[in-house]
Amino acid sequence: MITIATGHSDDIHPMAALEAAAAQCRAGLGARQAGALLLFCSVADADHQAMLAVLAERFPGTCLVGCTSDGEFGGDEPFQEDAVALLALAADGVTFSSGRGEGMSGDPAGAVARALAEARERLDGPEKLAVWLCDSEAGVTENVHDILQDAAAPGSMIIGSNGAARSRMRRSRQFHGRDVLRDAAVVLLVSGALCCSVGAACGWEPLGREHAVERAEGNVLYEIGGMNASEFYRHYFGEGIEAINQFPLAFLDPDEPGGFTLRAPLPSRRETPDGGIRFIGKIPAWPKARLTEAGREEILAAAAEAARTALEDYPGDHPALALAFSCSTRRQILGSRTDEENRAVRDNLPENTDIFGFYGFGQICPARTGARAESHCDAVTVLLLGAE
Repeated sequence: MITIATGHSDDIHPMAALEAAAAQCRAGLGARQAGALLLFCSVADADHQAMLAVLAERFPGTCLVGCTSDGEFGGDEPFQEDAVALLALAADGVTFSSGRGEGMSGDPAGAVARALAEARERLDGPEKLAVWLCDSEAGVTENVHDILQDAAAPGSMIIGSNGAARSRMRRSRQFHGRDVLRDAAVVLLVSGALCCSVGAACGWEPLGREHAVERAEGNVLYEIGGMNASEFYRHYFGEGIEAINQFPLAFLDPDEPGGFTLRAPLPSRRETPDGGIRFIGKIPAWPKARLTEAGREEILAAAAEAARTALEDYPGDHPALALAFSCSTRRQILGSRTDEENRAVRDNLPENTDIFGFYGFGQICPARTGARAESHCDAVTVLLLGAE
């Protein structure tokens, strides 16, 4: 049996919001002890350290991971920003443990290995699921999905997201136990009698002509279509390129007709001094790319698709939880219709399936259950969890 409890508050006082979310989770758990907590916070000036201390007192001995976000949704609550969202999990025959790896920007593989080593020390049996929350800048420079996949236990599920930095925050924060971290990866491992499945979709499609990719290194595109990357985007969007993350590039797979990998420009601090553009995720070494676009209806249809894909592959009778990670670019485009994404997921799942998630900068998971993990841009990922 799995018990899901969620708390969500946008009280003007961050600590009051945290207390309200914790009280909702405590009430939802009843007499059960939480095995794990996930905390997402989109309040830029919140005292995250004080928040974690309160949760350690309210839920003693419970492992906690989380990160800063660009808005959250959970339980029966609509999308909220400048808010606090808390998820509490309790399950029979299931073990939760957590770990952290700092210094991700300089050594992502080492940070992942350190986080896993710490978490595996306290885990009973091999993990079935790893939930990763990473720094919003360090997590985009390399193909972190390959690092996570190579380090995962055979047959385990991987899902993750980069956190988000809002307002005066220069970098996202990661939460582990009582500690507020930067430039880190934190992981929640789950083992035992657990069913899970996953689906991912974005809704963006290529448009216009193909452009030759002349120079790219890591996650930086320097030259495309006979121009440097900044000139390329200004050629199509003029000087108003602040929103170019809403128009990612589809890098075309030369070995698969119609196949492509999507890469979106970073939301901020994207331009290099020599005209390059920094993207979310390492750029494939493929020779051609096309611009893409998506409207609100396509974005909402993709959310429904991700939920349906996860449900088609779900091996149990009824999922207890849908853990959803969506991209901040989707929220920007949806605007006043943002809450419809939550409903699009909910409407394509069985009744009484709890939904909980947040908006971040780039997601990691298989496109569907059983596949290899990928880095996704401008996507929504849906993980279904339930008891065996």
